[in-house]
Amino acid sequence: MNTFLDKLVDDLLTRHGEDLSRLCIVFPTRRAGLYFKKRYSARLETPAWSPSVFSIEDFVQNLSAMRAGDDLDLIFELYRVYRKYFPAESFDKFYPWGVILLRDFNEVDSALADGKKLFAAISDIKEVDDLFELAEEDMDRIRQFWKIYFDKDPGVLRKAFHDNWKHLQDIYVEFISVISEKNSVYEGLMARRLSEGLTRGTVTSPFTHHVFAGFYSL
Repeated sequence: MNTFLDKLVDDLLTRHGEDLSRLCIVFPTRRAGLYFKKRYSARLETPAWSPSVFSIEDFVQNLSAMRAGDDLDLIFELYRVYRKYFPAESFDKFYPWGVILLRDFNEVDSALADGKKLFAAISDIKEVDDLFELAEEDMDRIRQFWKIYFDKDPGVLRKAFHDNWKHLQDIYVEFISVISEKNSVYEGLMARRLSEGLTRGTVTSPFTHHVFAGFYSL
């Protein structure tokens, strides 16, 4: 059976010949890269230079000047920032929330979203409409959310949510500043900084061609 990786090998050999030493191939996972190397080596009849093969995470790390930090260390740094706004919060109570918050920050930066705008302290549904210009279907969902949390006298859960949300922008900005100075960041921020550097031309790649293969969702 002629698999996707077989077709990829055929295409690369047709386009670039057997010397793929200046070629970089990026897969979603390391496992895919390993299978590609097996298919590539099986096709060669004589010794040849192999292309550089990365997972997407390894590719970002390879080109980035930043270092990926340990999640627990990052959560400790996030907790130090968080305590400036909520000094009574203990670490054991913060930790589950910190895991979620770090994941959300990672997704924001991975998507190159505007974190300052996303975490703005919005106090009225009209502000959401003006700020984000969302489709009507999305606005309907937000209106339902707003009705649940803010249309009635705030209970404990609603008050806790609002108290946390109104400080998220400041926490997000300060947390990024702290970990950037220490050069120990989460993967999404590393990817954002790399993207910005490539756009500005301050980051260059040692490879002449880059192939992104096997990505079903970008």
